[in-house]
Amino acid sequence: MNHYKISFFIIGAGRSGTTLLQSMLNAHPEITIPPESHFFRNYVVSEIRGRRNKEPIQDVADKLKEDEYLVRFEIDLDLLLKSFLQEGEQFSFRLLFLKILRSYAKKMGKRIVGEKDPTNSLFLKEIHTAYPDTFIFHIIRDPRDVVLSKAKTPWGKNQSFFSHLISTIDAFSNARENGLKYFSQKYIEILYENLIEHPKRELQKICQALDLEFHPNMLQFYKQSSQIVANDETQWKQNVFKPVIKSNTQKGIHELPKWKIIFIEGACHKAFNEHGYQRSGYGGTFLRLFCKVLVNIFLILRKIKRLVTKRLER
Repeated sequence: MNHYKISFFIIGAGRSGTTLLQSMLNAHPEITIPPESHFFRNYVVSEIRGRRNKEPIQDVADKLKEDEYLVRFEIDLDLLLKSFLQEGEQFSFRLLFLKILRSYAKKMGKRIVGEKDPTNSLFLKEIHTAYPDTFIFHIIRDPRDVVLSKAKTPWGKNQSFFSHLISTIDAFSNARENGLKYFSQKYIEILYENLIEHPKRELQKICQALDLEFHPNMLQFYKQSSQIVANDETQWKQNVFKPVIKSNTQKGIHELPKWKIIFIEGACHKAFNEHGYQRSGYGGTFLRLFCKVLVNIFLILRKIKRLVTKRLER
């Protein structure tokens, strides 16, 4: 095993099937994927962007010990941090993340380690800066089902429809554009609908990319899902504790109000055009175009606001 390598990142909009894919791959005898730690976005991204100053290792240790997500890994952080001093390596969060994942993989007795966090869809440039040789597995799902599923979660039920819509657009467009730009052939798209309809076929493609043989344990992922899902997450991740539910599609088109469907189909036109999702026919072409223009105006204004904010911070 290359001790300084993350073999792949699983990305995608939240509620698009990232945990399902994580569970399936984690069930392979040679692959492990720890629970979501948010380490990359919280520490590595800010380091790459120059927002994190050099900190004494003891301060880092104290901070990480209080990180509720890293506690799930059940590894000796003190020992990992001391290794920088013992091996004479210059400390960085990107290298520490590799050490953390290496330690976790060793604990699990696995050879290959990956990372899963839907929000990493927004940080592919930073992933490439830190780990340019990794694979990117981007799982894509019907945007109507994604938005509906987000609205049903404990953390999403109080957020607005437009908040869910914009975050879905952000994840898809950023992942696709920057995945192809920075990772080329190491950027691989998996359709959620194909994964649940033909799981073995889709998993074989991923195994081939990783130079592995498919293993039947991957279809019995639900027996090991407790390794990656925390107790407080089971309410909205309960499906990964069951066999594949092939009927878990096209719920959005039946359960969402028509006006929301029209907005999603207009604003997420790329996903519908490029992945063959069938439109409802509601509203007609002109109304969908109008919704698309409205959302694009919002995205442009938001981008301008962010650019102005960055300049003011300088």
